[in-house]
Amino acid sequence: MLDQAQRNRFVRLLLATGAAAGLLATSLIAGAPSAGATSSATSQAPVADFTHQCVLDIIMWTCSFDGSASSGSVVSWDWQFPGAAFGESGSGVQTSARYEVEGTYQVTLTVTDGTGRTDTTIKPVVVG
Repeated sequence: MLDQAQRNRFVRLLLATGAAAGLLATSLIAGAPSAGATSSATSQAPVADFTHQCVLDIIMWTCSFDGSASSGSVVSWDWQFPGAAFGESGSGVQTSARYEVEGTYQVTLTVTDGTGRTDTTIKPVVVG
């Protein structure tokens, strides 16, 4: 990558060679990041992932979910628990859901980073 002084010399050379090169030079001046600049477009997008554990407590199954395995700059975790006994959604890095019936349920985790980018994973959770 060119440093600022090298970029300026290159732009002056392009400007000296004609109009078409001048357009290229203008776009380089407008669009080129300065040395050491960072772009949010190059930061890692979030990746949703979770672990879980289900235990029987008297008459129902309680499943604990942990989204801390997700990567990126995650700021929110939104869960969907189809078939859960008391509501089918949750939020936060850690949450739980209760199930009355044994079976396999497709749990969905959607993570969002600070720029609004999202990622979703759906995993089968075996209850029982």
